Amino acid sequence: MWRETESRDKLFFSTRWAMVLKAGDSAATTAEALSALSELCQVYWRPVYVFLRKLGYRHEDAQDLTQGFFAHFIENRGYAHADREKGRFRSYLLVALKHFIADARDREQA
Repeated sequence: MWRETESRDKLFFSTRWAMVLKAGDSAATTAEALSALSELCQVYWRPVYVFLRKLGYRHEDAQDLTQGFFAHFIENRGYAHADREKGRFRSYLLVALKHFIADARDREQA
């Protein structure tokens, strides 16, 4: 477990909460919020992809899941529900990703 946590810490950057909050701030100008959201996706795309690869997904599947996850995350404004008081953003993101994967698996098996 320790190694998994250590590896995950190396993949994910320290949370820039100002960026997360700006992306989710409905009072922010659209340009500011979109810029923050774009940066958020750029910063976390690779760590999410690498995490999926470490779970055993093939390159193409990991890319598709990563893209699908971020599309879902943006569409549902998942980033707007992140709460600094409840822990790290990367923990929040990984839980959201695991739910997304479980939902994708359920859809495949239906």
